[in-house]
Amino acid sequence: MGDGIPLIEKTGTEDWTAFRKNLSVPDEATGFRLMIALSEASGTFFIDDLAAKVISV
Repeated sequence: MGDGIPLIEKTGTEDWTAFRKNLSVPDEATGFRLMIALSEASGTFFIDDLAAKVISV
């Protein structure tokens, strides 16, 4: 994949919301990396549940 696909973009101060997104990983992939970063941000960022699972299409 390697395209730096944004999973979610938020600005300002917002209440907590659940977020979910399905991503396609190529069949020949042996693994993947998920990078979580804050760009030009201050404050606190909480992640309380992060999961990866196979979903049949």
